[in-house]
Amino acid sequence: MGIDQINSTDSICDIQFRQFAVQTAPHKRTCRYHRTQGQAFAGDAFLARGLCPHAFRIAYPHCLSLLYDAQYPLQRKATATRSVTVSCPSCDNRVEFTIRIQYTLPLVIRKIKTAAIRTLQFLGIDGEYPDRNIILEVSQVKGKCPIGIREGQSFLFNIWNRKELCPASFYTMYPVLIQQASFPGRPLQGEQRSVHCPDPFGVCYDYGTANCGWECQDFFSISAQVIEEAGHCPRGHRKGDFFKLGDMLPGRLCPLAFYTAFPYYLTLLHGGQFEWVRKGDCVKVQCPKADGVVMGVTLIRQKGLGEGAVRVSIIENKGICPKGHRPGDTFTFDSQNQPLCFHAAAAIIPLKTSSTAIHKCTCFNATDYLLFKME
Repeated sequence: MGIDQINSTDSICDIQFRQFAVQTAPHKRTCRYHRTQGQAFAGDAFLARGLCPHAFRIAYPHCLSLLYDAQYPLQRKATATRSVTVSCPSCDNRVEFTIRIQYTLPLVIRKIKTAAIRTLQFLGIDGEYPDRNIILEVSQVKGKCPIGIREGQSFLFNIWNRKELCPASFYTMYPVLIQQASFPGRPLQGEQRSVHCPDPFGVCYDYGTANCGWECQDFFSISAQVIEEAGHCPRGHRKGDFFKLGDMLPGRLCPLAFYTAFPYYLTLLHGGQFEWVRKGDCVKVQCPKADGVVMGVTLIRQKGLGEGAVRVSIIENKGICPKGHRPGDTFTFDSQNQPLCFHAAAAIIPLKTSSTAIHKCTCFNATDYLLFKME
């Protein structure tokens, strides 16, 4: 659909990625998902069969956090749980998922595994071995899901399946995919034909044709307005509130860099710990640009589950950053001192370059949510 073919019935649910394909570019180090170079993935094999890509993009940061021991406070209670309920971004047919863990090893073996990982790190060997599955259960469907997702269905978060795309990579390339899907047939002038996974030492993906380029600048100017609210927004946002993300992200950090770092911010703020990161070190994350910036994400203060501050530092610039970020630049993400909820920012950033029809989306919260319209 073109930007001049908009009507009120259009929805983010109409955007599909079946026509896309990506393949791993030449890389020096393999990962548990991708062992070969030139491995191709068609759009219908990005994720588990039947799982909506838009819903999974919202769920991914919470899947990652639960994989690495995060906890979430129960609704209006002091106790914590290793599960969380999120909502898909559709404003018409809302599907709610409860994300929970399922241990695959007995408690004694898990403790031995943790001790072994710490011993290896002491010897200078980093590694991880997940001891659980992450289950996405469909807890409620409000309306009729266009792809047929039903209450009671469950999906397995991909941890070992090499036939599916790495979930972290899919989350990172989602803004680029939705940009291409929103304007089929329109020549795009960007020069980049690849997207890097969040691992600075990991895999880069080639995709598209001569008319499918993108640029970081496509995401620099993002404005959104709250056009509907339900329940009580924890951050106090109300109908009519207008946001310019470029002015509201700490230090005017690049929105794509923030989007990539958000799952790690969320994990650390909820008490999670990444197995491959040594005690006292930061987790290193790269932005989607193939020769982009490498960031260090560190928890600097925690006042409770989901409350506190995380520092994002630029460690390395592999090329020329269009935003002008340089090694040594630091950005502090304080959950209690933010003009725009960071959860909402992560939800709306990928939709910057989509058509007006799908600029409407909800934030992740399943009970107290906002409906945004991008401008």
